Amino acid sequence: MGEMNASIKRVGLLGGSFNPIHYGQTGLANYVLESTDIQQVWLMVSPQNPLKKRADLMPDDVRLSLARKAVASMPNIKVCDISVICIYTHRKIRIIMT
Repeated sequence: MGEMNASIKRVGLLGGSFNPIHYGQTGLANYVLESTDIQQVWLMVSPQNPLKKRADLMPDDVRLSLARKAVASMPNIKVCDISVICIYTHRKIRIIMT
């Protein structure tokens, strides 16, 4: 979470397995940035997609790394590992808000 900027006021959260990240996901994030007052989009890489078998997912660290590389040139899109660290939404929100 060290790369997240706490001074940003309007943040959009986009969750997914990002297995792997693709143009649809980055396109959606860019669309939100361009057409709303959202200042930054955080991609929240989930540890498990309920529609996919765990065996079909790349390891968490690989998906995080690929997502970070994909958005490296997009300064207002950040990859957040909180979903990998913490699976409960109410705990994620508490962590984000602190």
